[in-house]
Parts: sequence; structure tokens; C-alpha cells
Amino acid sequence: LIVLNGIGRVLISLGIRCKPYLPQICGLIKHRLLSSSTKIRQEACDLISRIACVIYECSEIALLKHLASVLDELLGEEY
Repeated sequence: LIVLNGIGRVLISLGIRCKPYLPQICGLIKHRLLSSSTKIRQEACDLISRIACVIYECSEIALLKHLASVLDELLGEEY
């Protein structure tokens, strides 16, 4: 939880300057979303909720849509 808070705060502090790194960060988040551990998936979802505003600020709407579709697919699997 402390690491998630730290990553979220760093990305929020960097703002638009983190734009070149967003595809890599979102790729790592997607990898954690596909994990078999529910705790890891929950942490990935929490991180998405913390950095969504930064992704939107960087005009990376395609990344947000992709993460939303992955979340939607995972929610469909759970229910």
C-alpha cells in the first residue's frame, strides 16, 4: 500500500512530464491485472484509480480506454 501511494504521488507530482513513461507503466499495471492473486489485482485497480487523472492530463485517452476494457473483461470473468 505504501508503494502504491508513493507511485501515485510521484506520477501526480510529475504530471505531464511522465507522458513518455505512461505506456510502460500501463503495461506493468495490465500485467498485474492479469495476475492470479486477487491482492495483486486489487492493488493494480487502486493504482489505476490514483493515476487516471494523470493519464487524462497527458491526453492518453487511448491508454485509459484500454485499461477500462481490461477492467471490464476482468469484471465479466468475476461475475
